[in-house]
Order: sequence, then C-alpha cells, then structure tokens
Amino acid sequence: MSKRLVALTLALALVISTMITGLANVITVNIDGDDVEFDVPPMIVDSRTLVPMRAIFEDLGATVGWNEALKEATGTKGDTVVKLVIDSKIAIVNGEEVELDAPAIVEDFRTLVPLRFISDVFGYDVVWHKEYRDIDIISPEMKHVRLVTSEFLAGLAETNPMLSFRATGIETELEEEADDLFILDVRNKEEYETSHIIGSYHMEFQDLAEHMDKLPKDMRIAVISSYGQDSGLVATALYLAGFELVGSMSSGIATFTNEDYLEEGEGLSLADLEIVSEPADELEEIMWNAVAKFFAAAGPTAEDFNNHYIHYDDLYEGLYSDPDAYFLMDRLSEASYTDTRIPFSVHMPDWEEYAAAVSTRGIIKANTDRALVSS
Repeated sequence: MSKRLVALTLALALVISTMITGLANVITVNIDGDDVEFDVPPMIVDSRTLVPMRAIFEDLGATVGWNEALKEATGTKGDTVVKLVIDSKIAIVNGEEVELDAPAIVEDFRTLVPLRFISDVFGYDVVWHKEYRDIDIISPEMKHVRLVTSEFLAGLAETNPMLSFRATGIETELEEEADDLFILDVRNKEEYETSHIIGSYHMEFQDLAEHMDKLPKDMRIAVISSYGQDSGLVATALYLAGFELVGSMSSGIATFTNEDYLEEGEGLSLADLEIVSEPADELEEIMWNAVAKFFAAAGPTAEDFNNHYIHYDDLYEGLYSDPDAYFLMDRLSEASYTDTRIPFSVHMPDWEEYAAAVSTRGIIKANTDRALVSS
C-alpha cells in the first residue's frame, strides 16, 4: 500500500471517528416528551448545560426580549420576568438578583443561556440522563399527569376502580330501559353503520378529543369497540380525565348478538349532543387536557405511530418479520403468560414496576428505535 493511500485511509478514519464522537456528544432536550429543535446545539460548559435562548424560552411558553445595547436577554412567562446579561453570573428574577452557576454566552451569533436555571425559575423540573445524553424538562402539569397515572396503575394491583360491562348485562339493562346508562361506540364510522346497539352514540377514537364535554359525568358510560382492549384503553383515559362512572365492555361488539337491540344506519353521533361536562377543578383540567391530547394523537388512523393501538394480526406479522422493531410489555399473570405469552414479549406483571417504568420514561429512553407496545 502506498504512503499516499495509507495517509488518505488514516485521514478518512480520523474524519469518521470525529463524526462518530460528535454524534455521541450530541445533547438532546425535550419538554414533556417533545423534542426541542435548536439551530445551535446545546453545550456543556463547566458541567453546566447551555442552550439557545430563543428556542428554550419559546418552548417553555415564555416571550423573548433582547436589548442589544445592554446585551441583555429577557424572558417573560406569566408573572415571572427573567433577565440575563451576557457573560454575567448575576440574573434578575422579578427585580431580585440571583447568582448563576454559569453565565449566558454568545456562540455562533446565538445567545446561549443556562438550561437548569431557566427551567427552574419557570417552575419546571430538569432531569439529566447521562447514559443517553438526554435532558427531560418536566412541566408542573406533566408532573401531575405522571403522578396521577402512575398512582392509578400501581393501584390496579389492589383493585380496578372502573366499571365493567358484559354484553349480556347491557342487554338486560336495555330490556329494563335503564335511564342511567350511556353507551359510547368508538369504532370507525363504517363499522358502526354496519351494525350498532340501538341508542348508542358514535365517536371515533381520535375525535373524542373535541367532544369529551358531551359525555355525562352523572351517568354510567359503557365504552364498546370491536375489541375489549380498544374500549378498555378509551375507558381508562376517560377515567383519568375525571369520568368516574366509566367502564368498558370486556369483549368486543361481536359478542352482543341480540338482533332486537341492533340496527344498521347512521345512528347517533356524540357530536350532536349539548355540552354537559367540564373539569371539576384545575388539577382535573390538567388531566382532561392530557387525555384530549392523547386522543387527538391516537387511533388506528393516526399519522403519528406514537399513541395508537395496533391490531394483534399486524403485531404478530411485525414481530415475526422483525422482532427487534418492537418492545412489547405483556401484562398477563404468571400462569397466563406461561401458557399464552406473545412471542418476543417482556413479562411485566407487577403494576408498580410497570407504572414506574412508564411514568419515568425509562423504557422509552432505552428503546428509542423501537415501537413500544403494551399488551
């Protein structure tokens, strides 16, 4: 091999090595699970993470101001006003001086500010994941959502607080003309119009985001779909949003076979009802909004793969064609998992373990290139 070729090979290796090292050193930042886009990458200076001012201020919901003469950046959110001067370790928060661990700096014509200080002062938590070089910024609202959700999941180890409906029970209530039962059918429109329970209201999964306020809080809500897993997911989300009298039909609509209470056609739409519900207080409003966001991003026709349900036929096909494409958590009991487990799944029967894994996003961090599926 000629000296020239050796030199070129070494140079190429050095370039590739530098590129890989650079990628490994990239720091990602997300707010409540959504990645923050920066035109200048975050930097670590003296063990402190600095990020572009405008991007982080705006993603935290703060308005941004810049005084060129004073080299002073201002962020305002609600009643909180923060001022930072380039190269100064003193910040002004609502008129009071606060000492910083690291000053704001200018890099590539962009103002970079200390991430943890900015997040803390606006009431957000900051979590650094060293192994992934990833930073979670968690809003007070998201903290509440994670707390309520993890407590609910952990509590399932003792009891399920939601209602449970069976096809035979709903049939009996229809015969008795129960006036406190509200049936919500979340299948797609074509399936609903082919055959549905008389008197049931239709609303597709993702459209519930705009129409939750049409659901009554003072009536028992029976959620039905083609599969019990789908209706159970919707019922759980509604329960977390404050609908305490909700439950799902444990089996799909196919188990309801009494033709006297089935009909074809357009039926009833939830969208046509008057608004009858709203969050009871500020904390319930946080959960209500989170559930609405989930519904809007979910459903079998969602463009974004995240937060949608997958039919078991599609899951099995995907698992056998590429087992590494999914991280599947199976919630079956020990005995059931031994007999009927899904191939390539990870057994996670303990509700508290499951709640901790989901609420801290640890599983998500470890499987960024895989679709997460919970069964």
